[in-house]
Amino acid sequence: MDASTKLVYDNIYSNAVMFLRRAIKELIAHSGDHLEREQAVVACIFIQMSIELGFKAYLIKTCSLSSILLKKHKDQPIQELMEAFEQGKLKTKSFEDLKNIIIADEGLFDEERIQYINDFQDYRNQAVHFHLNLAPGDLFDLRYDLVYMLVHVVIPILTEINMDFETPSEFYENQLDKNDFKTLIKFRPYVEEMKKVAAEHSRLVYNCIECEERTYNVDNEMCYCCNLQFTDFGEYVTCISCKAPRSVIFDHNNIAINDNIMNGLCLNCGERPEVFKCPHCGVARAFYDKRELKMVCCEMAEA
Repeated sequence: MDASTKLVYDNIYSNAVMFLRRAIKELIAHSGDHLEREQAVVACIFIQMSIELGFKAYLIKTCSLSSILLKKHKDQPIQELMEAFEQGKLKTKSFEDLKNIIIADEGLFDEERIQYINDFQDYRNQAVHFHLNLAPGDLFDLRYDLVYMLVHVVIPILTEINMDFETPSEFYENQLDKNDFKTLIKFRPYVEEMKKVAAEHSRLVYNCIECEERTYNVDNEMCYCCNLQFTDFGEYVTCISCKAPRSVIFDHNNIAINDNIMNGLCLNCGERPEVFKCPHCGVARAFYDKRELKMVCCEMAEA
């Protein structure tokens, strides 16, 4: 990407993130069970803008600047395009055209997400242009639909561009101010969606010790809701109480200086067994009575 194209890309990407932040502020501004109609309309507008700008940034990065421009700019040299950009006269394709290009990229969105994009677009048009009235039940459901759009449409586009983020919450923690992020991870529609996302990525999803939601993914050692990470600290063994695999977390960094025994915590049932880790073969096991450890590994076999 040349310097001129990158300038356009950076501006578009930054604006996409800005509208995303504003959409989230609208969604989490009230803690009630449903959105107010005005709040819903404003959130839809911000989400629509974030999606459209995200589409543009994605296409610039994966295709070219010309892929988002109208035909009138087709044969213009980059110098003229930059002049038009600086003067606010650079004309881009419509949301519908951009959407169709994105949908044609078969690896980006599945049919469910494409349907959500189409349904969201229809709702947004009716709400903004035709003053669509919604019943309280519709406004309640809308919170979940808008969160779905943020998690499964906006974030994949923006993080496909910037691969620094592994989960939606990791992205949000970096982009939102601290108070907004704390509010977001307590917002029930968001929490419920993060439970689903965590479960999609692993069968081993347990309770997070920080936010206390069932969103901690053992496989990548990360909470999908609050972004708590134990990549340099935790090790996991099967719980002897509930039998959940790799559910008991313990501090593997300090177990050696504690006679190879540390307190553990089961992220599934909440029990606190002790954990022994053999200093020779590295086998670890939870226990309540040290006699239970007999023959568990080379160290105990020789004892």
